[in-house]
Amino acid sequence: MRTLFAAGAALALLSLTACGSTGGSAAPSATSTAPGQATTTSAVAPPSAAATPATSAPVSQPQAAPSKPASDPRCVPADDALVSRVESGFSESGLSLINGTVINSGPVTLVGGSTVDASGKVKNRSDVWVMSNGTVYASTGGARNTTTFAKASDAPLRISPGDERVQALDACVVNLTR
Repeated sequence: MRTLFAAGAALALLSLTACGSTGGSAAPSATSTAPGQATTTSAVAPPSAAATPATSAPVSQPQAAPSKPASDPRCVPADDALVSRVESGFSESGLSLINGTVINSGPVTLVGGSTVDASGKVKNRSDVWVMSNGTVYASTGGARNTTTFAKASDAPLRISPGDERVQALDACVVNLTR
């Protein structure tokens, strides 16, 4: 290891010397004399891009494993009353809602979760309903297909499945299932 370091240092010094002899910037030098000994030292200037040997390869850094996407900070766990209210609209018996999550957004509350059957098998990984003035509306496709609630995209709400809040809540529920 020392030999490799010494060889690298010598190569760097030679490169700097070559730069100085071709009109490049040379570092100032100083001479000091100790009793019975003469020593010459040269300040080493930082290597420039031109002084870097062509044989040196860039050092690769280990790649960090991708992290789980962060959920929206507005997402909070749904209380049992909200989950029960959504479950009351399931059109098929034996379905229930897990991973209940909400985003409170002014006059509306968005409720999301995963729909599972009686055996625990996931029917829909993530669906979103919108509550306004005590009325539940189905927003996403699975919510519309598994419950009897009116569509949130119709009047009076006009909140589409592409609404930023619906998408944010859907992402939060999906992240809970990973």
